[in-house]
Amino acid sequence: MRKKAIISYFEGDYKKIQSKCTDYGFEVEVYNNSESNIGKKVKNIGVDAYDKFFYIVENYNDLPNIILFLTDNIYKCQKKIRRFEYILENHYLLYDRPGIITGHISKINEQDLNFKINEYKNIPLVKSSIRPFHKWFNHFINSSINPSEIYICKKSIFALTNDLIHTHSKDFYLKLLNHIEEHSFLGHDSEVPHYFERAYISLFSKNDPTLLYHDFRRYKNFKK
Repeated sequence: MRKKAIISYFEGDYKKIQSKCTDYGFEVEVYNNSESNIGKKVKNIGVDAYDKFFYIVENYNDLPNIILFLTDNIYKCQKKIRRFEYILENHYLLYDRPGIITGHISKINEQDLNFKINEYKNIPLVKSSIRPFHKWFNHFINSSINPSEIYICKKSIFALTNDLIHTHSKDFYLKLLNHIEEHSFLGHDSEVPHYFERAYISLFSKNDPTLLYHDFRRYKNFKK
């Protein structure tokens, strides 16, 4: 059972995250978006969305059984901490079945369906070529799924089995990677990663609820 955690690093506290992942048997690779010499240097564009698809494209033919994607700012947000700890403690659910696991999954609401964002933390964003979210989803992710019926998670922290990744071709992910590159100049300047945050669950599961796992004790079933 090969398990790997990919940490998107922006000069946050990655060592504590790395230590926790290692305790649960994950090999850890740090994708470095800063000027430091830590980990694997990647382009500082598209926030963590770029890192996720870059990793998939680069390793498509040799993916571990389970991949955990996360960022280095987990310990600045209680909700992220809760999601991270839940995934680590329950990722064994993916040992003998396909799926994706995160802390909280819900049906999309009207606000996220029509989501678009012009600036983030007072930084003007490079806008997506197709807006709002529901139009972008049908164009770039899946034209056969009604966006108003999709499942979403927030915070971009999740683990999944490699067979879910392989339901799409390497070329599909390469197109998404190019899309991210076309809509970012440097750092956190793009609207597109905010769309991906809402799309990961349905992108990888093709909206099949039998492949989804979250904290059912806290959040019950996948309802609005």
